Amino acid sequence: MNNLETTTETEFENLGDRFKHFFDYKLGAKGGAIMGCGVWLSTFFNGRDISSANWSGLFQGVYTFSMASLFSKMAVKLNENNNRLVALAVPTVLTTLITLGVHLLKGELLDIDPNYIRSVMPVLALSPVGYNYSIRYRAKHPY
Repeated sequence: MNNLETTTETEFENLGDRFKHFFDYKLGAKGGAIMGCGVWLSTFFNGRDISSANWSGLFQGVYTFSMASLFSKMAVKLNENNNRLVALAVPTVLTTLITLGVHLLKGELLDIDPNYIRSVMPVLALSPVGYNYSIRYRAKHPY
């Protein structure tokens, strides 16, 4: 019985270590908190009720956490070859395409006509800044 318990604990520890190779949770949490709060403020002060603002901020925070966790790690890995332009462009393009896809899908499913350009412009503006911060942060504070 002890072997089984030890094996299970070791497997969970190894699983956590495996995810660390693909995700940067610390930087993802920072990005998620910033964007989630920004969307909450924008939604609330544009006349929506508090419930809509809460859900919008929560969805944006979770979405940004997942994208920033994954693509921040990608930017740092791509920058290891000392090519900052590629390290910023690839994650930015992928993030923009995924964001556009999510908004297009949301428009189809909910039968609404969201302004796609308005939803993608902050991604194009803020993604390179965030990924550049990730690269600089990880240069000073390695994993």
